Amino acid sequence: MSSARVPLYRNPILLWVVLMGLAAVIIFAKLHLIPTAGIYRIDLATAEWFASIRTEPLTQFFLLITQFGATQVVLVIALIALCFFLVRMRTYALPFFLALVGNALTVALVKESIARARPSADLAVYLENLFSFPSGHSAIAVVAYGFIAYALARMARGMMRTLVIPVLAALLIALIGVSRLYLGVHYLSDVIGGFVFGGVWLWAAILLRKGDYRP
Repeated sequence: MSSARVPLYRNPILLWVVLMGLAAVIIFAKLHLIPTAGIYRIDLATAEWFASIRTEPLTQFFLLITQFGATQVVLVIALIALCFFLVRMRTYALPFFLALVGNALTVALVKESIARARPSADLAVYLENLFSFPSGHSAIAVVAYGFIAYALARMARGMMRTLVIPVLAALLIALIGVSRLYLGVHYLSDVIGGFVFGGVWLWAAILLRKGDYRP
């Protein structure tokens, strides 16, 4: 019995290639276009604006929020989620694990390849040691909290499934990204880049969980 042919636009492998191609365009822009394009000027203007609106209460708030994107915190939450998946939702465990590992490797590779310097000390609340592009906090937040929200939403019903869980996850992810800008440890394009890379791995994990990928 022959199976129906999958249209190209619904082929997950093709979509994966397209998304990774978009990521490659971002990398190319970082390597070759920033010195002459307006991206750097936007990045700098955004960093200066966030530096100008800082207050002590806001700084303390975003110092707390940014911890939810820190590797150590996310790993603890991810391990708890993985244990839950292994007990209650086994088909979610492997895609989640692969997405976390793939995202970490991608971010580390791109950081070393681009080697973009962090914002200067006069723009930052504190200094980071690693390179700037892409934002690891933003990328891992999309993968971890995005997939956990996806799993929780699959278990929920009504508005919890369609509104509450997705909105809360999106808000947390967005706040983590904003925290990196407010604290002056990343540029705007770093955060956007992190969201793109994290989004690619989140999308891949969901496809794997649904069984839409056939090796």
